[in-house]
Amino acid sequence: MEIVTDQCWIEITKNFGSTDNPKYFCILHAPKNEEPTCSKEWPIEKRGEQQASFLLNLINEWNETNLIRKENSQLPISLTLVGVNSGSLVFPDKYIFTGDIVLARAEFKGKVSLKSAIFLETAIFEETIFFEDAFFNKTEFHSGASFIHAQFGKSSEFSDAKFNNALFYAAKFGQGIKADSRNEYQYLYSTKFDDAKFDGQAHFDFAEFAGDAIFARVSFGKTAEFTKSKFYQSALFSNAIFVSKAIFKKTEFFENVYFDY
Repeated sequence: MEIVTDQCWIEITKNFGSTDNPKYFCILHAPKNEEPTCSKEWPIEKRGEQQASFLLNLINEWNETNLIRKENSQLPISLTLVGVNSGSLVFPDKYIFTGDIVLARAEFKGKVSLKSAIFLETAIFEETIFFEDAFFNKTEFHSGASFIHAQFGKSSEFSDAKFNNALFYAAKFGQGIKADSRNEYQYLYSTKFDDAKFDGQAHFDFAEFAGDAIFARVSFGKTAEFTKSKFYQSALFSNAIFVSKAIFKKTEFFENVYFDY
C-alpha cells in the first residue's frame, strides 16, 4: 500500500484519502476543495481562518524557541514553510521575526498585514501569491528580502519600509484579473513604496505594475534596477534619491512617469 503525504515536517495530519489509499496532509497543505475523510475538524468554509491561526501559532512558537536559544548564546534556527495555504494573516504591530523565514510559494487568500514588523534575518516570499491587500508599511528587513516572482493581486503597501538588499525580480503588482491577452487588466490596484529606504541593492527587473506605482521620496542607497520592468499606469518617482546607479534599460512606461524634484 502506498501512503501519500504532503512531505511536510508538521506532524499533525489528517487523511484525505481512503483507508486503503490514505493521503495525509497537514492543515497548511490540505487539498483546497477536499475535506478529511473521517474528520469534520477542517471544514472548507472555515479552513482559511484555521490555517491562519495555526500558522501564527507556529511562528510564535518558533520565535519563542529562538529567544531561548539567544539566552543560551545559540544561533537562531530558521523556519521553512513552502507551499502553504492561509486565509487573512494579521500580525501585531512591531512583530519581530527572530531568524531566517521562508514562506515561498505560499497562497494567502485574505488580507496580509505585517505593518511595522521587524525581520532580523532573511525573509523569503518567492513565488508567493497575495490574493488580497498586503501591508508592509514601516516594515524593517534587516537582512535580505526576496519577493522574486511574487504576485500581489490587489493593493500592496511598502510605505516607509526599510530594506537591506531587496529582490522583486519579475514580481507582479496590483494585477487583479487579466482582461485579455494584451497585458491589459480589468482591475488596477496601486503599489506604494513611498518614503521607503533601500540601503542595499534593489532589483525590480522584469517586474510589472498594473496600477499606479508610487516611489515618491524613496531612497536607493545602492543600485536600483528596473530593467525591462513595465508600468501600465502612472509611475511616480518624485523626489526619489538615487545614491548610486539607477538602471531603467528597456523599461516600458505606458502612462505618465514623474521624476520631478
